[in-house]
Amino acid sequence: MPTVRFLALEETMGRKPKNFEAPGTRVSEYFGSRVFNRKAMREYMTSEAFKAVVDAMDNG
Repeated sequence: MPTVRFLALEETMGRKPKNFEAPGTRVSEYFGSRVFNRKAMREYMTSEAFKAVVDAMDNG
């Protein structure tokens, strides 16, 4: 009797790979563009937490 693990593996083997096209720009132009940046931190963190994180990033 197949286990859940083997059923899951069997299902993944039937999947077709997705096509991927790399952007035409250099990696450095888009690397980190969808991460939690300073603007987002300022919006979502308390002022005290934001200052502490920025200090740690800038001064170690």
